[in-house]
Amino acid sequence: MHRTGTSRLSPDQKIGIVAILAALLVGAVTLFLTVPELRKMIGLKTDSPISTVSTSSHEQATTNGPNSPAIAGGTNTFNYGNPGAPAKASPQPKESAETKVTGKLVPPQKGKEVKILVDDEKSEAVPDEFGRFQITVHKRSTERARVSVWINGEQVYDDYQPLSGPVTLSLN
Repeated sequence: MHRTGTSRLSPDQKIGIVAILAALLVGAVTLFLTVPELRKMIGLKTDSPISTVSTSSHEQATTNGPNSPAIAGGTNTFNYGNPGAPAKASPQPKESAETKVTGKLVPPQKGKEVKILVDDEKSEAVPDEFGRFQITVHKRSTERARVSVWINGEQVYDDYQPLSGPVTLSLN
């Protein structure tokens, strides 16, 4: 009996097969480009060696293992013209993460000058009449940030807060 729509391969096996096919393709292209007779067939100059071929790391994700030199978002450079040359990975600038932090100041400070500051940030938050505030922090949402609250020029709160959800700053 024939079953339709089902696969006998696990997802890991499928990934392995794709990785093997990709490695074979890369090997075939490398061989094709390094043999002068084959290069001549497609119109490439045979007297100038191919020195480097670059691919982005997300294209290499299926062929690179856990110990690969690939850097997320980086570029891998493979020296095909010099077989003994090591592969180099070029670092990319750190991504600029931005997290919008919302929170509440408890109890609300009506009629007072209140400022909420986050270390290493140029902006400040001013809560509304109910104590609610919002500020953009240049960190990932999985990180923590040092938050301080100033009322009428005096610091009344200073602590680290997670950026993963709403923040409640208790002044009691």
